[in-house]
Order: sequence, then structure tokens, then C-alpha cells
Amino acid sequence: MKSNIFLNDKHIILGFIITSILLSVTLFFNVEKYAESDLILSAKSVKNNDFQTMLFTVRPILLILAYIVPQDPLQSLPIISLISYLASVYLSYKFTKELYNEESALFASYLLTTNFAVILVSSAPMADCPSIASNLTILYLYYSKLRDVTESREKWLIYGLLTSLLILVRENVLTSVIAICIILFYRKIYRQLGIYLFSIFTVLIIWQLFTTIQFNMNYLTQLSTGLSLSVKYSGVFYNPIKVVGYLIVGLTPVLIILALVGILLDENEERFKIVHFIALPPLLLSILWPAIYEPRVAIIALPGIIHLCGYGLNKLITQLSKKPFYRIGGGSLLLIILLTLNLLGNLFLAYINNGSKISPIWRFL
Repeated sequence: MKSNIFLNDKHIILGFIITSILLSVTLFFNVEKYAESDLILSAKSVKNNDFQTMLFTVRPILLILAYIVPQDPLQSLPIISLISYLASVYLSYKFTKELYNEESALFASYLLTTNFAVILVSSAPMADCPSIASNLTILYLYYSKLRDVTESREKWLIYGLLTSLLILVRENVLTSVIAICIILFYRKIYRQLGIYLFSIFTVLIIWQLFTTIQFNMNYLTQLSTGLSLSVKYSGVFYNPIKVVGYLIVGLTPVLIILALVGILLDENEERFKIVHFIALPPLLLSILWPAIYEPRVAIIALPGIIHLCGYGLNKLITQLSKKPFYRIGGGSLLLIILLTLNLLGNLFLAYINNGSKISPIWRFL
């Protein structure tokens, strides 16, 4: 079914995406809230040739990049996050376009750039934006290159090896791997599933054996640390009410409603099943993650639902623009009003969650 959004409206959405990126970078660059993150502390140790740090066992890719780059981690890691943020915007567009259409893809990119939790980490020395980009890379590559069951074993082997490296960016990247495995199992593509899992686990097992022998640390150490932090922050190993509360705040009611609209109005039965396979692993992990008691926990869920939100917003505006009072200017006025309100609302939430202050980029100039 053809969308009612005009070509010039695509330019309006693109303009809002660019505006949001510019405002995020200029007003919330390397926010003080995350300026001394665990990743920064680990990167400084690695830079001094001390690899005896827990994050090196589970997130070595970012630490190796920080080690290789000549700049101090306080400078290199924010740049890596910023590049990942921009890559995530592009990948959310490409992946959503594979699933739906160009209009929904533009809306998905817009909603990702304007989410306040993403804004706050867009240039922070954290693993959040790299993890979003890694998740979306895995999903996009499958849908753009490997959906054809006739693809060669070599391609699946390379895809698995690349996936294993992306998992070593941050642990939550496993959610996209689980989603792909569920899809392959559902489609009864067992040979490719076996090759994919074999190549992934070969790399991960070798790495975990190395870190266990060399540093006496592995994924279980990370889990134990996460549970200890949960006790420190909330008094118990796991506080589901608190986690879900922060998840709702981080996603905002807007994204939750749009995701539901995207599900309910999807008339493609096969795609309806697939988007559930993609959404459930990151949503469940974000709820079960023990140590993030802040809205930033929503970043774990975003790669699994941002395409749904983009499709939901596209359907909502398309339907509203047909109704009296809302079709002024062919729906363009409604589009501008809604996108402006969402952008301003998220900038305000970013300001509040940054201690009621901005972190302007010019303070480094």
C-alpha cells in the first residue's frame, strides 16, 4: 500500500534527523555524567599495558581500539561513540527500509537520534552506541545479504566470525544473534544455523579460555560483578520493578506507543512474526539486566524495536493526515508539529537527566 507522505516530507524528516544530531553533539558532548565510566578506567589501564581488567575479558574490541589509537582514551572513546552514533542512525535507516519502506526507515532514524538516552551517550566514553551499531549491523547484514537460503557456507562462516567480533564490543549484542538464530530455526534453515553458531562459538570459546587462563576472568566474572552492583544500587540482586520503571522512562511512552501501533497495524503476517523474534530478546535482556538502574537501560532494547517505532509513526501520521483538521498542508504541518514536539521533549529530558545542565562541545575548544 502506497504511503501518503509526500517527497518533500522526506526532506523534512531528514532535516529533523540532521538537526537532532547537531543539537546532540553540540549541547550534550561527552556529558559529565559518564565522563569517568568503567570503560574509561579500563581503557586507561590497558593504555598503560595493564590488561588485568574485567572489561577487557568481555569488551576487548573497544579497549583494543583505545590502545591502538594514539590519543588519550578520554579523547578517543568519545569519538568512537560519536562515530558509532552516526553509524547507528544510518544502519537503523537501512535495516528498517529492508523490513518496511523508506518513509518508515527515515522515521526510525529520527526516533533513534532524538531518544534522550541515546543523546546522553552519543559522544560519551561508553559502549552503548557501539553496541547499538553492532546489533543493527548483524540484523541489517542478514536481511540485506543472507536471507536467500542458497547463500554459500563461506558467507555464513564469515558472517559468524564478524558476529563474534561484534559480540566482543558489548555482551548485549548477543540479543541480535539470538534473534537471527530464532529466525533461522523458524525458517528451518538448519545447515546455515549450524555454521553460524559454530563460527561464533569457536571464537568466543577461544577468547574466554584465554582470558580465564591469563586473567582468571570471564563472562561469569562480569555477571557476578553485575549482581554485586545491583545489591549496591538497590539492596537486592535484582529489582524488576525498578528496572522496568527505568526501561519505560528510557524508552519514553512515545516509543512504547509507536511500537504497539507498528505491531497492531502491520498487515504482513510473516513480518508480524519476524518482528516479534527480533524484539523479544533485547526487551527481555533489558528487563533482566541486573546493574543498570537508570534510563540508559533502554539502549539495550532499542535495536530490537526502533524499526517498529518508525513504522508505527509512519502509519500514525499517514492515517491522521487523512482526517479533518489534520490534513492541512497535505499533512506536512502535522508532521512538523509532531517531530518538533518529540525533539524538544527529548532534549528537555536529556537536560533533566544530565543534572539540569547542558554539556556544550565548545567547552573543549
